[in-house]
Amino acid sequence: METERLKKKILETRSVNIEKMLACCDEVYPIAEKTDNYELIGFLYFYKGEAYYIHNQIKPMFECMTKAIPYLIKTEQWELLSRAYNIMAITAINRGNAPVAVDYYLTSLECARKHDMRLDECRVHINLGY
Repeated sequence: METERLKKKILETRSVNIEKMLACCDEVYPIAEKTDNYELIGFLYFYKGEAYYIHNQIKPMFECMTKAIPYLIKTEQWELLSRAYNIMAITAINRGNAPVAVDYYLTSLECARKHDMRLDECRVHINLGY
């Protein structure tokens, strides 16, 4: 399937070079948009957001994650959704905004529990403990 091939392409470039992965996402986006491939759009926005998070580029990270969320929900990509909220929570707490961080953590935790994702649930509990 084309979606899986494009996802694989994004993930392969992610492990090699983040800049290449961002360029790959930008290359794939018009294809996904033209075909209304919401699964792929959510996927690429998440991974772009993750790349910006790694580079400590807060504004573009939040922009990508907030764009990813509706697509991740619509296409039931629960693990990425939980991870998106967790990343936003980590960023919020590091910037001194504990109330917003707690909201993000609780949303991530709710998603993990609802969809029986124990590893994600553990991650959130660990982060909440810190």
